[in-house]
Amino acid sequence: MAGEEDVAPVAPDRSGWTPHPSERRDFLNRIRAFPPSVSLWRRRLLERIRSRRSPFPGAGEIDAEQLGDRLDAGISYLREVARILAVLYGTPDLGNKPDPTDELVYIILSRKTPEKAYQGTFDALKARFPRWDDLLDAPREEVERLVNPGGLAGKKATSLFGALTRIRETFGRCSLEPARD
Repeated sequence: MAGEEDVAPVAPDRSGWTPHPSERRDFLNRIRAFPPSVSLWRRRLLERIRSRRSPFPGAGEIDAEQLGDRLDAGISYLREVARILAVLYGTPDLGNKPDPTDELVYIILSRKTPEKAYQGTFDALKARFPRWDDLLDAPREEVERLVNPGGLAGKKATSLFGALTRIRETFGRCSLEPARD
């Protein structure tokens, strides 16, 4: 990719993107260098587009370089939209959790529930069950009692037990860490 020479990158902008110091950031100029996570995602997407599983009919007929250029143009466009939205509206995290299993539990608890209620419910569950495996080993009535202040205790307990059981069956413990890659 062009522009991957040894030039110190600048700090990420409000969208979280670390732009290459030599690039202009606007809709008319393409990206010169992708952050490593975007490069990996881009490479995988290009492979998928070129394969038979492509969600883009006819993409296999496009020259590989031209296909890469079109994808880069799309990524550039999306990056600019994200940057503009971040400048206009900020980038709130809404209390989201860095651990993916915590985030799943947090999302389940947030369903049809005021923010203050599901945040308190999450804190109560996490204080009682430091590991999500502990929740699976607890009586359902106890989990429902802890979830009750947020409402829909029965449905949320069912969702929690179902999701966490599936995670433990898949990964051997209640953690989505193995799924990060």
